[in-house]
Amino acid sequence: MTTGIEAGFVAEAESKSLSAGSWTPFLRDLAEEIDELRKEMEQTYEQGSGFQSEHLLAISQKLDLKINEFLHHRLS
Repeated sequence: MTTGIEAGFVAEAESKSLSAGSWTPFLRDLAEEIDELRKEMEQTYEQGSGFQSEHLLAISQKLDLKINEFLHHRLS
């Protein structure tokens, strides 16, 4: 069972090969961090920052790194 925070990323990742129920605590923490960053990015945009704001771009870059880290650890 997933928490509300993990729901968005978990739903997409579960459809791949490894169910969230078998994730290590490390992968669960990464999934939670990814969802938090995604929500922060959405909120920043909705506050009128626009796609080119430095803060939004920094969040996006960090989100990309965390997603890559998640995929790397999930597949290894």
